[in-house]
Amino acid sequence: VAGALFPFITPGLLAAPFLLKDKFDNSRKVGKIGVPLMVIHGDKDDIVPFEQGKRVAALKQDARLVEVTGASHNDLFGTQYEEMVLGELVRFATEAPAEQPPAPQHVQ
Repeated sequence: VAGALFPFITPGLLAAPFLLKDKFDNSRKVGKIGVPLMVIHGDKDDIVPFEQGKRVAALKQDARLVEVTGASHNDLFGTQYEEMVLGELVRFATEAPAEQPPAPQHVQ
């Protein structure tokens, strides 16, 4: 995230990675999620760029990306976006999961 927000520091982070304290790598964790994934992301997020939310959602075949137009990082609830976000959460939690392809058949 830091490199995306402040490209001028990327060379420093590459030379001294110990300066980066938060090394949470979403891309390596997405594959371990065994349930459907929904990523809710404001397109005006100034903390985690929206493009990163799109990349995370693209890493999982059954992921749903919900773009909240005009929302930033901490304004999804208690604002004009809350009703839409809650509606998406309810829809996601209550809809039937996509049909999974049948398991391969072993013929003997």
